[in-house]
Formats: sequence, structure tokens, C-alpha cells
Amino acid sequence: MQVMCLDIMEMALLRTLPQTDDFKQVDSVKAGQKFEVIDECDGWYFVETDGLDGWISAEYVRVVA
Repeated sequence: MQVMCLDIMEMALLRTLPQTDDFKQVDSVKAGQKFEVIDECDGWYFVETDGLDGWISAEYVRVVA
């Protein structure tokens, strides 16, 4: 698994599926939070943090070691 960190946005949304259209927001996350990457699909990462999981757009994160 990789660890990733929000990079440019102050806030990003975790979603139920890797799209923005008509998919429920699971939670919001703050810049600087770290995540374990579970899966990747078409510019989205499925991540897990603090008991929550969801999809986040790659636009808002950078992969860190």
C-alpha cells in the first residue's frame, strides 16, 4: 500500500464511487491528512483513514513515500 497526502486543496471530498455525478459524499478531508491507498481507478484513489473509506480525486493529492 502507498501513503498519500492531500497537497493543494484545503478540503477535498470522499465519495462512494469514483465520480462526481450523483454519488454521495462520504466525508470531507483536510489538507495534510495521510491515507492508505486501497485501489486506483481513472484518476481516483480509494483510500482509508480513521475508520472511513471512500474515493478521492487524484487532482487533490500527491503520492508520498
